[in-house]
Amino acid sequence: MSTNSVTPPVEWGVYKGDNKINYHFQNINGLKWSKDNFPLTIEAIKNMADYKFNIVGLVETNTEWQLQGGRTLRTFQNSIKKSFVQASISTSATNIKFHTEYKPGGTATITGGPLHTRVLAQGTDPELGRWSYIILQAKNIKNITFLNVYRVCHQNTDIHEFNNRVGSRNLRTFFTQQLEYMPNKG
Repeated sequence: MSTNSVTPPVEWGVYKGDNKINYHFQNINGLKWSKDNFPLTIEAIKNMADYKFNIVGLVETNTEWQLQGGRTLRTFQNSIKKSFVQASISTSATNIKFHTEYKPGGTATITGGPLHTRVLAQGTDPELGRWSYIILQAKNIKNITFLNVYRVCHQNTDIHEFNNRVGSRNLRTFFTQQLEYMPNKG
């Protein structure tokens, strides 16, 4: 056994090696969109880049990505690109419209650094917002799929008002958004 072997630097269980896939998954319990809390989101994104995470899976983003023609999505993309320079981003949320940045549930799958050039495809669960994915081209004509899934937790719903989409107290959770969608689907 050689005593001269070099161990990669490890901090918080993360190898900061180049030419490796460094994947980070986190239930972030909501991106922070308020004026006072948005710097926390920016700091988290900066930390992801500093730790050389080149694939990041976020669940429970709690974001209405299509608010005001996609303003929140563009803001998020611009924030990512300040730290990662080049990135591919795939987000998901239910197709039930909310009128604020806050919308329970959702995911974001981010590919940054040199891996963004290997993205072959990306997609989402377009109606229920439960997952997003990115497919990367690997060596030897193989592909790697990073599927980022948010599991809906069952909740008690004693009172449920169907077709009361916007502002309903019963649509404040991801679970009740799923319930709203299912009867309409048949």
